[in-house]
Amino acid sequence: MIRPVFVGTSVAGLLGAGLLCLPGIRESLRPEGARESWRNDYYVVQAGDVARRILGGESKIVLLDIREREEFDEFRIPDPLSVRIALRDLPTADLKGFREADLVIPYCLKDLRGFEGAKILRQRGLENVGIFEGFGIYAWENAGLPTCGTFNGKSDEAALSELRAIVTALPARVPLAP
Repeated sequence: MIRPVFVGTSVAGLLGAGLLCLPGIRESLRPEGARESWRNDYYVVQAGDVARRILGGESKIVLLDIREREEFDEFRIPDPLSVRIALRDLPTADLKGFREADLVIPYCLKDLRGFEGAKILRQRGLENVGIFEGFGIYAWENAGLPTCGTFNGKSDEAALSELRAIVTALPARVPLAP
């Protein structure tokens, strides 16, 4: 039987390296003055406030799902609220429609790719870039907002209808904070 050999690497070391990929853990290890410095570069927004602004027509906000097609089909924020462009295509994607938006929020599942997408958008000259507080589509779901796709069998129309009902019951608008 062939067994994998990790030269100079323990299982605990591999797990630790994997945990460093999570934004909260990575931020807690940075020096005090450098923690969450990304908040100075991006708007940090609550998912419920974003949903209310979009459905209320208050703001033109683009939710940019930068996951792969299979991931998007499986579990997503309902169309037409979300646009999908894979992270690998973002450096060359046409951003004309995004420049007119009040806010562009790239996201993935937990926002590892969302942060990369935000960085690419800023490098390409977009100033109006945001990140979900709580990170990614999980922030949307944790706010009690519906998702759709093959994972839960819910259609875009059903999730959007459910979202409209939820948004009307949300508390008063919270200002976006850079």
